[in-house]
Amino acid sequence: MKCFRLIVSGRVQGVNFRNGVRKFCLMKGIKGTVQNLSDGNVEIFAQCDKNIYEDLIKWLKSNPGFAKVENVGTKEISCEENFGDFEIVREGRFFDDQKGSVKNLTRRILKI
Repeated sequence: MKCFRLIVSGRVQGVNFRNGVRKFCLMKGIKGTVQNLSDGNVEIFAQCDKNIYEDLIKWLKSNPGFAKVENVGTKEISCEENFGDFEIVREGRFFDDQKGSVKNLTRRILKI
């Protein structure tokens, strides 16, 4: 298995994007994490075979759900840990995490 770090930009926060990524990754057997970044992007760590990784890239670029993916930056990295599952990493408590997502979505929509 290989490990990859992806940075997804566009309208990807406040639109249930992380949950969609998690569902896709669990369906494909991808291990890792997904989390919102403070700059409005989403970071994904994926541990999987190369062909499944390419399926993930195609799926992300298909603008799933209400997301509008503008760019997917990718980099193969060394596996420093073996992920047991695929999880959403939240920033603090649930409502704090959601508040940050909505704030970044509003900035993206209003282009502030």
